[in-house]
Amino acid sequence: MPRGPRRDGLDAPPRVIAPSPPPSPRGPRGTSSSVPSATTRQRFGQQEDFLLLQQVQRGAPYKAQHGTIQRTWDRVAEQLNAHPDFHMRLVKGSTVKARFDTLLSRHRERVGGRAMGMQGEGRCDEGEGEGGEEREGRERRRRSQRDGPFWGLMAEVVKQIDEIPAKEGDRTLLDGSGGRGDARGDRGYGLQRKRVYKEEEGEEEKASCRLGRHRGGSSGAGVLDGERWRMMARDGVDARVSSSLHVRDDSVANGVVGRSSGGVEDEAAGGVSLPGGRETPDLATVQQAMGELLKMQHVLATRPSEGGLVTALGLMNEARLREEEEKTKQRDLELLVEKQRTKRRQMELDFERNERKKDREEQAKLIASLLERLQSAHN
Repeated sequence: MPRGPRRDGLDAPPRVIAPSPPPSPRGPRGTSSSVPSATTRQRFGQQEDFLLLQQVQRGAPYKAQHGTIQRTWDRVAEQLNAHPDFHMRLVKGSTVKARFDTLLSRHRERVGGRAMGMQGEGRCDEGEGEGGEEREGRERRRRSQRDGPFWGLMAEVVKQIDEIPAKEGDRTLLDGSGGRGDARGDRGYGLQRKRVYKEEEGEEEKASCRLGRHRGGSSGAGVLDGERWRMMARDGVDARVSSSLHVRDDSVANGVVGRSSGGVEDEAAGGVSLPGGRETPDLATVQQAMGELLKMQHVLATRPSEGGLVTALGLMNEARLREEEEKTKQRDLELLVEKQRTKRRQMELDFERNERKKDREEQAKLIASLLERLQSAHN
């Protein structure tokens, strides 16, 4: 006989199953609206990003002076933590700065892609100049309505950052990534100012190359910097060596033309071809280089101050060597005196040790004799 299901406690009341609440609609960023507003978030949401932009616009940490940037970001983080609508865990200044950098890089990538699209549209509509400003204004208004307040506020903050004037020696807005130009290491701070600094550095390097200055320490006495060339021009060296330069230039030109196989026309046309595939510079460049070299050699040979300078340097070196020798001798004497003092002190210590040893032996003998006398007297 088959057994049915076991039924224990037939008199017990049936279990009441509570109905499940209806699903709540999804939020704009994929979060459920049933989550209470006081829930602590672990990541930045749309509301937290908007509050962050508001605090950054008020505090303006990108305008802080050198040495106060981190304190400014810490102040922004404190204001965010104290805000009643900031439902997130406590954040630090570095976290706020990193989030702002991310938003800034996203905004720049977004604006860059849009600018490329507008540039393509402008190429298609090239030639239609009438009504361009009105069309641009309508497009700007339509874009602001589509983007909403977040990207509008972001555009205002970026505009304030880009309008910061570049000052000489002020690099507080640049990050510590060594000047890399990528969107991630760039941090978005002062793109315009970075370009200005790069242009200034390029001009300084070109000027230093033209004046013959080297960044490394150059030991050659024949290298002439810009100030020395100015001294030469002031002394009138060019007027003294003009005749010799013409003679040397003519001789050099004749020598170069004589060695060439194609004559003067081949020299002026393309220069002399070398076996390695390289080509020598033209005749004018060779004459100019030789003229500069001869001018430098003549100045170094005829300048009266050069001989005196070399003599003075030699005398200074000899005096320095004599001084070093005297110091070495004096140090040797001091070391010898120190050795003698150490030896004398060691002898004194040995003498004192022997005296103390003799005293202890005498005291031991005296104590032994006293003990013998006491024993004999007692007996």
